[in-house]
Amino acid sequence: KYRSRMLNHIVAFEIAVTRVETKFKLSQNWTKAEQENVIRALSENSDPAISGVAELMRQRGLGVK
Repeated sequence: KYRSRMLNHIVAFEIAVTRVETKFKLSQNWTKAEQENVIRALSENSDPAISGVAELMRQRGLGVK
């Protein structure tokens, strides 16, 4: 009975996207040493999508090297 009542209140809708905003969150608020540990751990991963984040962090000037 509860489920039936709840299902009657579910509605579908569409939203037209007019703008997308993104942010890089690459441990910028951490210390350089902590950033370096993150970079090292990410770069050791065999998945290029993960190790690529380490390279992106380097390009952004993060870490101590």
